[in-house]
Amino acid sequence: MGSAAESDRHAADALRLLSAQPTASWFGDWVPTDRVTGEVSRLVGDAAAQGGYPVLVAYAVPGRDCGGESAGGAASA
Repeated sequence: MGSAAESDRHAADALRLLSAQPTASWFGDWVPTDRVTGEVSRLVGDAAAQGGYPVLVAYAVPGRDCGGESAGGAASA
């Protein structure tokens, strides 16, 4: 069994590794529609400033789940 300091060091290494991985920004019914444009603009600007591209996921798409297996699709277009 390792020491607390060793455990903290491993946790810090794991967090550094995780924070360096690219992630997507998801937009669904949990994001108020009046905030989407501003949030997308911020993400695009932040990515451009770093010479990169944002990955954006539109989750609230009308009729996206034809089989009815998951909830959360947009109610209308």
